[in-house]
Amino acid sequence: MSSDKLLITGDFNFHMDVPTDPNNIHFRDLLDTMGLIQHVKQPTHICDHTLDLITTRQSDDFIATTRRCHHY
Repeated sequence: MSSDKLLITGDFNFHMDVPTDPNNIHFRDLLDTMGLIQHVKQPTHICDHTLDLITTRQSDDFIATTRRCHHY
């Protein structure tokens, strides 16, 4: 793997805020296995779900904060 910083962003179209969602469970397992962290913790969609994600390596420290955005 490269030692360069890694930034993955996008609308993943599954609900990261629903802990029982099978896609969420698999995605979180994948992130953990790959040493990645998902930074967005608040809703990013009009229906109060977290769909838009910012993901980096756990060892990268260039994401300081995230802010709420609205998709209307």
